[in-house]
Amino acid sequence: MRRDSIGFVVVVVLIALVGGGCSGARPARERPSSVSTPRSISKPVVTATVAPAPPATKKPRPATPSPTRRAPVIKDPVLVRNKLYGVGKVRAAACALPADVAKSDAALTSYGKALVACMNRAWAPLITRSGSAFRPAKIVANDTGVCTEPPSTAFYNSEFETICIDWDSYCVENAASWRTVQLQTDLAHEYGHHLQLLTGIMDNYDLDTPSWAQLEHERRLELQASCLGAAFVAAHRNALAFTNWRLNEWEQIVTTTGDDNAPTGPRDHGSRTSYSYWNHRGFRSADPSSCNTFTAAPGWVS
Repeated sequence: MRRDSIGFVVVVVLIALVGGGCSGARPARERPSSVSTPRSISKPVVTATVAPAPPATKKPRPATPSPTRRAPVIKDPVLVRNKLYGVGKVRAAACALPADVAKSDAALTSYGKALVACMNRAWAPLITRSGSAFRPAKIVANDTGVCTEPPSTAFYNSEFETICIDWDSYCVENAASWRTVQLQTDLAHEYGHHLQLLTGIMDNYDLDTPSWAQLEHERRLELQASCLGAAFVAAHRNALAFTNWRLNEWEQIVTTTGDDNAPTGPRDHGSRTSYSYWNHRGFRSADPSSCNTFTAAPGWVS
């Protein structure tokens, strides 16, 4: 949908998990101006002896699109030929990340700010190379500053170019590894929306789109943000300590998240198959050229 005067808000929802001593806030109902969210299932149990699950080697089949109405072919050059797709791979930036994320919300806040600062450094030269003006994203906790009346646990407020995070939602007892990787994945996705804003994609993705076709366009926007986020994660595997446990946790997250987890909800972020497919495309290449969801066949953005 178009950005309006109160700012376009893009949302990602987490599963609300509650452990002893932790508070997990459930997502609030979205405002009409919000885009609804990908759905996760419960955190899988992972043991230290489980080997990291490698990216899928067998190419998944796209879903069969509805034989009735299909969204119009997208021709807007800002979407299908954006210069972001030609800037080259994401290069590892200097990232001074705190070692401990899981002990407190204060630690999570410090980690989140350090990680977004790292994303700003990594993406700045690529945005400049694309011909767009770079502006750093900001991050604050929900219910503070520009993040009042949050529609969910993590979202991007485009009016203020700010990522809003509900830190309590990452408080999972005895799941420090999952908590860290979920935060890393969510922040990378929300930063993908910041890139879409800077390059004009967010302002153009649903122009002249009939209402019945908007869900498909929203899925293209959301799946692209996830792909761009995965490209950053791949380039910063060392800084993010993406080995063994964390790589396995990431694999579990990206293969079990999707609209199918809430069958009665809107299909606005992509199925588990599509969510996994675009995350793996970004992770394998670390290159925005792999993230052009706007030219993909409908079955790949189901």
